[in-house]
Amino acid sequence: MKMKEKLKTELQRLGLMPIEEEFGIVFKYQMLNYIFFDSSEDDDYLNICVPYVFEVDEDNILRVFAAVNNCNKILKVVKVVINEDHVWACYEAKLPKDISLEDVLIYAVHSLFVAHLEFVEQYEKLLLPEDDDPAEATTLCS
Repeated sequence: MKMKEKLKTELQRLGLMPIEEEFGIVFKYQMLNYIFFDSSEDDDYLNICVPYVFEVDEDNILRVFAAVNNCNKILKVVKVVINEDHVWACYEAKLPKDISLEDVLIYAVHSLFVAHLEFVEQYEKLLLPEDDDPAEATTLCS
């Protein structure tokens, strides 16, 4: 069975309501959108991303680069990247034939969720004034 079919079946079993697209599968978890990119030439390859974590513009690009770099130093198995004008979080792995897709999928989805939170935290740290007084900081939520 192809990775796309296996993943769709597993997502349905987990209650995540996958939607098939030309490029792969989309689904939601904890209010985040996830994309599985189908690699038809390699059925053992899993590539899941959380797109549009954060918008990048000329005013924030340096802070975004710093936050992305900090995330990639901290996180395991997930890459935080700038894709055109947005930050994305990506999980990529070549899976052994005998591995449990359920275990890997749960781990990947959770790791991407954590990467999203970590990026926000790292970016907000960079918004703190030089005296590091959190009471004066601007947050992403305000």
